[in-house]
Amino acid sequence: MITIFHGSIFSCCVLFSCFPVYTILSKVHSERNVYPSAGVLFVHVLEREYFKGEFPPYSKHGEINNDPITFNTNLMGYPDRPGWLRYIQRTPYSDGVLYGSPTVENMGKPTIIEITAYNRRTFETARHNLIINIMSAEGMSSRIISAFWMIQLINNMNRFKLY
Repeated sequence: MITIFHGSIFSCCVLFSCFPVYTILSKVHSERNVYPSAGVLFVHVLEREYFKGEFPPYSKHGEINNDPITFNTNLMGYPDRPGWLRYIQRTPYSDGVLYGSPTVENMGKPTIIEITAYNRRTFETARHNLIINIMSAEGMSSRIISAFWMIQLINNMNRFKLY
């Protein structure tokens, strides 16, 4: 309801100047292509640091920006992800992870996943597309696949310093 005091236009302008106007921005920036193999575990990390660059810094000079960021993922044009693809994020201060084993039925056609990052402090959003091009696993040697996952396991152990 708009209230004008004493019928004065000046009072009306003063009344409205007390209320700040905020704009919530939503950005669509980039697309990333990935090429997982059918029947092989696919893991894609949604890094908070990557998405934090999409949001303008509102912190004071010298402060570290550690805003809580959550992600929403869905198949483009649909409300959810494909049946083979799962998503997990432990806390708004940790990275999100898309994982799953693509099926042979999805080979040959690109699967576009919309990733929306939400800054839970400023309510801004940023959107990226992940284009998943599922390939055949026939050309990959099982030794290469085994070596790859062994390296991933070692890297994860080093990252988390398991005691």
